[in-house]
Amino acid sequence: MLLKTFVNFFLISISFFYSIWSLWMDNGVTVSINVPENIKPGQTVTAEVIINKGTVGGFAKLQMDVGQGLTIAEEDSKGATFSFSGNTAKWIWTALPMESEFKVKFKLTANASASGNSSVSAKFSYIVNNAKQVAEAPTKQITIGEKSSEPITQANPEPPKTETTSPTPPTMDNTANTNTNSIISVNTTTNVAVETTTSVTSNESPSITSTSTGTANIQMNRTIENIAPNTWLIKISIQKDNVSGFARYSDVLPSGLKAQVEEKDGSSFFVDGSSIKFVWSKLPEKSNLNISYKLSGNLTTAVTLNGEFSYTENNQVVSKKLNNEIIQPSSNIAANNTNNPTLSENNIQNVAESSTKAKETAVFFSVQLGAFLKSPVTASYFANKYNIKNIKQEQHESYKKFYSGNFSEYKSARDYREEVKTKGIQDAFVIAHKNYTRITVQEALMITNQKWYP
Repeated sequence: MLLKTFVNFFLISISFFYSIWSLWMDNGVTVSINVPENIKPGQTVTAEVIINKGTVGGFAKLQMDVGQGLTIAEEDSKGATFSFSGNTAKWIWTALPMESEFKVKFKLTANASASGNSSVSAKFSYIVNNAKQVAEAPTKQITIGEKSSEPITQANPEPPKTETTSPTPPTMDNTANTNTNSIISVNTTTNVAVETTTSVTSNESPSITSTSTGTANIQMNRTIENIAPNTWLIKISIQKDNVSGFARYSDVLPSGLKAQVEEKDGSSFFVDGSSIKFVWSKLPEKSNLNISYKLSGNLTTAVTLNGEFSYTENNQVVSKKLNNEIIQPSSNIAANNTNNPTLSENNIQNVAESSTKAKETAVFFSVQLGAFLKSPVTASYFANKYNIKNIKQEQHESYKKFYSGNFSEYKSARDYREEVKTKGIQDAFVIAHKNYTRITVQEALMITNQKWYP
């Protein structure tokens, strides 16, 4: 009895000093797991991780490891990108929630053939002053089935699931600066997805190194069919191997022709100037992609198509080029030019529609000034206090956000960001829009084929 009392006192003391140590080491950040002690084989329960982050913001990662016989599925990720592979679940935030304390909920399932003792552990990684910090939660023990002292057993373990996170999560080694000492006390959370391990000092997307090589076995094929006078059907098949995440296929739009999508296969299609683009924010899990579009208009000379498929691999952008192919004018083009006076008018209309489409899908860069959840702040606050002009307001992710500037080139927006910082808003950063809808800076750079500048 005395020994048991001593052991209990020892455990309580260790727990107390662990809590004090955690508060001192983790800048007040604490993590705890709320899971049941028992779970039946085949049963699914809702569990949660409680994160008290204080004033920490910016990039962060929650990682949970479960023992054999347990799997995790997404339920409420609080804006994070979720993935589960093997026995590890990950939640990646490019910008943490505003609340000082929040709960990440998930579904915990016990395999139908599992029984015995298992466990769940969690650690929360974040950035403070360009240094990685980690807060760990005490491991929780879970009994599958009846209570037992035996380790977990599983008759037919499930094969590890393929991680399909899009895009590649940012590493937590000196990759961001949360700018906690900002002159203006405004939360400027960003939704930029990071695709590289290069160290940076802002919340913007870091440099992406393009390369023409990659380990994935990408196979592409294009067929061109002249389905009617002055109309061609272009079909592209892409064998993407196991590539996942963000990707883009682009092709040239010959001058004077109009492009119309036929098959998108989960992508977003648009015409950007003289380019035709299919963009996937997250590639389908299947290995084969099939996309197609029609070209129509008055083609008087041969033109060349030069497709390219770009995707992310090992924190880099990999580009695979499709062999160039030539489209020849229809045999009756000359006759149509002389006998059908309305053809040139149709051509003008096609060009105008193409230009309008390009304008509608224009991508532009701006600088975010601040974001507010519940505040009476208006654009005049920034105009009067910081002498900033052309301020726009939008509602995004439940926040009222203010930004300034409209630049077609990222570098110009970057320079304007530095100007805004000199005015007093030290945590200003570059954002991007397409059709006045927020997209990540990285996606905008890829769409517009621009280079990132620090």
